[in-house]
Amino acid sequence: MSSQRISPLVEQVEQVERVELLRAALSQDQSQGGLNLSITVFEGEQLDGLTARMMRPVAFAETRYIPYLLKQVLEESGYWGAVRVVPQADPTAELSLQGRILYSDGFQLEVHILCRDSTGRVWLDQVYQDRASLVDYPDEIAVAEDPFRDLYVRLANDLALSLKVQSARTRSIVLDAALLRYAQALSPETFAGYLKPDEHDQLRIQGLPARDDPMYERVLRIRQSEYDFIDAVDEQYQVVFNRMKIPYAYWRKNSFEFEYYNRRLAAKSAQKRNRVDVRYESMLRVYKQFQDRRHNEDELRQMASSFDAELSPIITRVEGQLIQLVGNLEGQYERWRNLLKQLYRLEHN
Repeated sequence: MSSQRISPLVEQVEQVERVELLRAALSQDQSQGGLNLSITVFEGEQLDGLTARMMRPVAFAETRYIPYLLKQVLEESGYWGAVRVVPQADPTAELSLQGRILYSDGFQLEVHILCRDSTGRVWLDQVYQDRASLVDYPDEIAVAEDPFRDLYVRLANDLALSLKVQSARTRSIVLDAALLRYAQALSPETFAGYLKPDEHDQLRIQGLPARDDPMYERVLRIRQSEYDFIDAVDEQYQVVFNRMKIPYAYWRKNSFEFEYYNRRLAAKSAQKRNRVDVRYESMLRVYKQFQDRRHNEDELRQMASSFDAELSPIITRVEGQLIQLVGNLEGQYERWRNLLKQLYRLEHN
């Protein structure tokens, strides 16, 4: 797909054909789905200098808001097992999706998506873009559908189509490879021989541990504790999403209207339609939209600065031990992974 940007200004209200979400039939849920998918917090748009400092609160919102909205659409499709948002890329996930925001404002969203399975095989490597029009920003913006929902739907549909062409054996390999990579992360020396890279740097399974191997059974138990922890992390991202949904939606709407009316004013001036009343009314509206946008930026900035301090501690249990983790989600996630390695090694030393 071309990454050429779409011209954002459209004077008329466009009738945009909506993209329908592919949904798994009930009979397909067991045979087609079942793979878990981890979505890493996105990387933000590359901005420089003053622009980067001014847009930091919005970037904080977007890099967490967009992955969670994508998660909701993927869950809605019914093709997947657990879909979770995580702070860092997880190479032990069955499917790991990473994204970078290339361009984002009230008019247009453009993201690059890379999705790999646990063997390292690429399922999706593509740029997606969508643009909004006036119909995407109704007066009741708080309950409106996301203006860029079609982007998430197209992405979800492409992933569903990628899943449909996988054989049952391929899906089984992805499941086994994910668990073996997790075992290797806990104890590289014990499980190193079970996975080997091929000439394309994709992992091949060389064998599987015995199902009653005590060390392997312990990996399975710890892996379940990992899922419980990641579910708790995902709930924290839901808190972020719920808190930022309204101010972020209004920021995008005000950003759209500010630019829209500003360009209309410039277009009328260029066409020499310089009636004082029209220009004055337009200028007042532009100024109001500017004020509203700055107000929403301030609200997002306050949320971004206070979010880490207001996070609830994550309390979870692993191997009979109650663990409490505090601090920002990225730090909690890193400490958790290190703790699991320590617990596993202590058991076998």
